Amino acid sequence: MLRSAQNIWQAALGELELQVNRANFRTWLQDTTGEALEGDTFVVGVPNAFCEEWLEQRLLPHIRNTLAGLLGRPLGVRFSLRAPGHCPPPPSFAGLNPAYSFGSLAVGGFNLVAHCAATEAAERPGQLYNPLLVWGGTGLGKTHLLQAVARRTLEGRLAALYLTAEQFTTQFITAIRHQGMDGFRQRFRGLGLLVVDDIQFLTGKGQTQEGFFHTFNELYNNGCQLIVASDRHPRAIEGLPNQLSSRLAGGLVAQVTPPGEAERLSILQTRVRADAAIATGVLEIIARAPVGDIRELLGRLNWVLAVAQARGHPLTPELAQQALEETTAPTPATPPQAIVDRVLRHFHLPSDAFLSRKRQAQLSLARQIAVYLLREEAQLSLSQIGALVGGLTKSSVIYAHRQTVRSLPHSTSLSRPLMAIRSTLSQ
Repeated sequence: MLRSAQNIWQAALGELELQVNRANFRTWLQDTTGEALEGDTFVVGVPNAFCEEWLEQRLLPHIRNTLAGLLGRPLGVRFSLRAPGHCPPPPSFAGLNPAYSFGSLAVGGFNLVAHCAATEAAERPGQLYNPLLVWGGTGLGKTHLLQAVARRTLEGRLAALYLTAEQFTTQFITAIRHQGMDGFRQRFRGLGLLVVDDIQFLTGKGQTQEGFFHTFNELYNNGCQLIVASDRHPRAIEGLPNQLSSRLAGGLVAQVTPPGEAERLSILQTRVRADAAIATGVLEIIARAPVGDIRELLGRLNWVLAVAQARGHPLTPELAQQALEETTAPTPATPPQAIVDRVLRHFHLPSDAFLSRKRQAQLSLARQIAVYLLREEAQLSLSQIGALVGGLTKSSVIYAHRQTVRSLPHSTSLSRPLMAIRSTLSQ
């Protein structure tokens, strides 16, 4: 039985997540809270006036219907602006992956300086390394590190915000279009920490760059800790104004690099710390060959685990070696339609399932895996992939593929079916 406004709202958020796209959910709904049920009116806490305005104009009917369905009676909805600096209690860490903490982060020479600086920024925000810019190739743990800082800061009850440069851009453009700049600025007031990921996304976006520069300066002058991540050094980001790249490089610039063999072993040991059944010899086999990034390394681990489970064999160094050799063996190209058919068959979905506009969890997962395999295995163009999975736009295909790449290392609900389908494709 639902006993509190927050419990009611958490259940409502679970329903709303299936009704709106992921970007809108994470930007506008994920940081809201259930404040009170006052007679026939449900009070939703929002972080700023801009969020309040957007929800009232775009999602109010969905919210009303969802709450009415949960409580069995119609309800009015009122949005309440939370006090500046107020942070919702766990688990409402907006936009943060629960797996990304300092405790789950492996540390070695490849990320030592960045880790030390990030720890200092979390413990004493705004005092030493400000701004802090972490840069390096994809899949090297930058997002993990940044989110760990945000989580530690929120746990210390200091107002903090993590968002990607893409989310910043979306919110900034929406604010301009709907005359909501006051609400947009309010979102950043009172922050003790601002973390912005994938700053290279601002390349070529002149108006957004200017908005970010002014936001950055205002927060910096107010003593807010600023942490930014990029896939390259700020001086190497083409199309970024000199004043912005200079400002980003004005604190500490820390690079993360691909891990060496000993560091790869440490990462694997951190990943499987709770599973004593995995022998060190197995992890040594997996760590032996160089990799371009940590995601690829964890992908190898997932593959070895999936092979052992599928074959019902003990997980030994010999089996690990055999499984890894199979991943590098050349295989005939699988026709794109065969990939789609295998995915649908695995999830027991009809052949026309991808034509449906429903947002069922099983269907969404199947579509996400199909996009990933069509891109990775068949090397299809974005438009070709979109046509095969129900007419997705290019941006939707990019988003689905990106989410799979980011989630694969730590999501067994994604990696297990993906490995199982890949195994059937190779047969």
